[in-house]
Amino acid sequence: MELMENKKGTKPMAGQRKRIGPLDTAGSVAVENAKVYKELRRGRIEPSLASRLSQILINQRVILESFDAEKRISQLEALLEQAGQGRLITLKANNG
Repeated sequence: MELMENKKGTKPMAGQRKRIGPLDTAGSVAVENAKVYKELRRGRIEPSLASRLSQILINQRVILESFDAEKRISQLEALLEQAGQGRLITLKANNG
């Protein structure tokens, strides 16, 4: 385990893990990544562990963003299909 020793010179017990909330939005992943950074800055975790955790969180964020983009594209395609009833429709430019 790569947790740093606390000020009393003892390492936290293995069962003492921090609970995290669901990582189901890019925002929630960013919050967790900020927590990892704070733990690193406070000397509570080793840089190598912080790096690994941060990389996992970044990967999770990319997955969530890709999934969200895919879902939005599918929704837009369905709307375009409905609007054009299977025909190609022309989108008007917004000159607003």
